[in-house]
Amino acid sequence: MLVEELLDNVKSGYRASIIVNTVEVIEYIYLRLKDKEKVICFIAGSTPKNRLEKLQYLKKYWDILLVSTQVLDAGVGISFDVMISQILPLSS
Repeated sequence: MLVEELLDNVKSGYRASIIVNTVEVIEYIYLRLKDKEKVICFIAGSTPKNRLEKLQYLKKYWDILLVSTQVLDAGVGISFDVMISQILPLSS
C-alpha cells in the first residue's frame, strides 16, 4: 500500500506528502494517520498565522508526512523526498 510506504519513508527521516483534491479526503487520511507519525494537515481554510507556523515547521524538520490539497504550491520553497498526488478530475 502506498501510504504504508510513505510512512516507512517518514520513519527513515524523509519528508513525504500526499496531495489530494478535497478537504474531506484530507480529513479521512489525517484522522487515520495522525497517531502513527508526525502528520501535518495543510488546507486553504487555515488562518494565515496557522499556515505560516506549519510552513516554518515543515522547513525545519524532515521526518514529516504532509497531507494537503493543491493549496501548497511551488512558491513555498519546500521540497519533498516522496510525494503522492491524487489525479484531478476532468472538468466538464
